[in-house]
Amino acid sequence: MAATAYPLGAALPLAQRGCQWPLAPFLYLAPMIVLLAVFTYWPLLHTIYLSFVQWNMNPDQPMRWVGTANYRGIFNSPLFDAAFRNTLIYIIASIPLKVLLPIPIAVFVWTLATRGKTERAYGTLREDSVVDNLVQASEQGAIGAGISSPEIRANVAPTLTMDGGDRRAQVNQPLTLIAIATDDGVPAPRFGPDSRESRLIAQARAAAFGRMFGSKPSNTTPPATPPPGPPRGTQAFDPATQRPPSAITVGSQTGLRHSCLVYRGAGRVTFTPTQAKVWEDTRAGANSPWAPRWMAPGIPADGKYTVSANFLDAGTYTIRCLASDGALNTAKDVVVTVTK
Repeated sequence: MAATAYPLGAALPLAQRGCQWPLAPFLYLAPMIVLLAVFTYWPLLHTIYLSFVQWNMNPDQPMRWVGTANYRGIFNSPLFDAAFRNTLIYIIASIPLKVLLPIPIAVFVWTLATRGKTERAYGTLREDSVVDNLVQASEQGAIGAGISSPEIRANVAPTLTMDGGDRRAQVNQPLTLIAIATDDGVPAPRFGPDSRESRLIAQARAAAFGRMFGSKPSNTTPPATPPPGPPRGTQAFDPATQRPPSAITVGSQTGLRHSCLVYRGAGRVTFTPTQAKVWEDTRAGANSPWAPRWMAPGIPADGKYTVSANFLDAGTYTIRCLASDGALNTAKDVVVTVTK
């Protein structure tokens, strides 16, 4: 049997790809389809049917099919012209009142004439969208698929203070930046010794050790506690707890973290130690809170994050220090003037 050729880039039929129609999407849509059919489309179809019968709405009286007689009666009625004209006038008159008239009422225009040019700024009485802390946490990916809790709703952003104000530096002369960041511990880290996962792993280890040593002779003493997990920030994990990265939605790892970045400035800047990315890099192994199994570095005992910035080109730079708990962020900027 001759093989069928398909154009380059064309999708193969489902049968050729060994696929079947997925059932899950239709199951999700089924309740809404049933509701629409029962409460919208069935009444609409039944109303169209009733327009072709003669019936006085009495359930004891039978319906009598009259075809288009009802429609002919409407168009031949002496009141049809007046009703049609009044409806048309109402529609024409209501559109300006509902659409055109509110525009000058709801929109304010400020004008400023300067140097022969008129600039306009527009304002409106319409309420703007409000981006609250919960929306920020959801958009950043701290609450997974959007499930919140009283704890996350009460979360506050980390506090961040900088040591000193604007700075001056020279090319290839490292500049030390010190930031002090604290947090309320909400949301808790997903990975590391102070995370929910570590508690679950510890419980699983304890149960496994109990089963293991419970079947041994009495002279075999089990450890008092399971072996400790890896310290936070080591990027080392127990192989027994590893599993392929998976997530329903893109999520940001939680727990207090701090990063410095070049917010403004065209030159080259390097940071020591290497700073975690502040953008959504989901690639495995990327130094990004959105990467699988990423874990925030350990929190300094005194809360001070010390970063060395080395400027390779002269110019004026704005260095932004960002403290985040994975849900909310706090930023402080430092302007650095670099000379040769």
